[in-house]
Amino acid sequence: MSRQAEIEWWLKTAASLDWTFAKTMKDTPHSYIVRGKQLDEHDFLRAVRCIRAYGEPGKFFSRTNVYLVHPGAGHRWWTMGDTLAGTVIINQAPHDQVYGKQDAPRTYSGIEVPFYDDLAPEYDDRYTRPSDLEENAKITRLIAEHAGQYAPRMLDIGCGTGLALDLRLTHPSLYTGVDPSQAMLNELVRKHTKVTSLLPGRWEDMARRAGQGYDLIVSLFGSASYISPEFIPVIPKLCRSGGLTVLMHYREGYQPDYEAHTRLPLAKASREAAAAIPGAHVFALNNFQVVTVKRD
Repeated sequence: MSRQAEIEWWLKTAASLDWTFAKTMKDTPHSYIVRGKQLDEHDFLRAVRCIRAYGEPGKFFSRTNVYLVHPGAGHRWWTMGDTLAGTVIINQAPHDQVYGKQDAPRTYSGIEVPFYDDLAPEYDDRYTRPSDLEENAKITRLIAEHAGQYAPRMLDIGCGTGLALDLRLTHPSLYTGVDPSQAMLNELVRKHTKVTSLLPGRWEDMARRAGQGYDLIVSLFGSASYISPEFIPVIPKLCRSGGLTVLMHYREGYQPDYEAHTRLPLAKASREAAAAIPGAHVFALNNFQVVTVKRD
């Protein structure tokens, strides 16, 4: 369903529920519902998905949560629990109730990416096979050999839920992520609460805002297949001298099974544009074409 339809469903549902006031937390007044009590399993998980997909990061003092805020309804909602399976509570508070400095990054792009928005809460669970971990390890070694002992200033194009940070390729304070899916960015922030620089949108629209002077630029595990070919040669130029660019396209004829319905009209031309970058080193890694370019 669309973003607006899901939010409208939740507003109607939330208004019909019997919320329990949290008596033991009088300094932070809020109410809550419990999985399987006020809502059945299906609707509870639907509500969690809606809040996490269409909310935005906000600060609770030093902690970062994802809040769905609706002034018209007078409330904000957020969840506890690191995973969808581990979430048992949804919280509700007045929409204007905040604690601490509100300096969390924005994740709203104004772009609906229905497939990835729906998949976001469980996206990481798809990549736990030994072959996935082996691929991650190879890319990590490649980048670590270049970066040495210093954390690089990093740009991550098509960052999704933040795999580059999961792999500890840099520190969150040195990281800039670009992605059009609000839900995917929300999952990134839920995991990596110290991230401050996100550019919600398509790379073609965000390139000028990204700036220059990076030590490392990546577009990992097929993300580069979505980039318009005319924007590919520009990417390594955003690195400083000695900086490294790593672009990973899907190989010819490959597309993940869960993306079988998605057309990738730019993939072939984008892949060829990456391989044609002056000084590019091209090699295969299972279902990916990997291109590395070191800036002179």
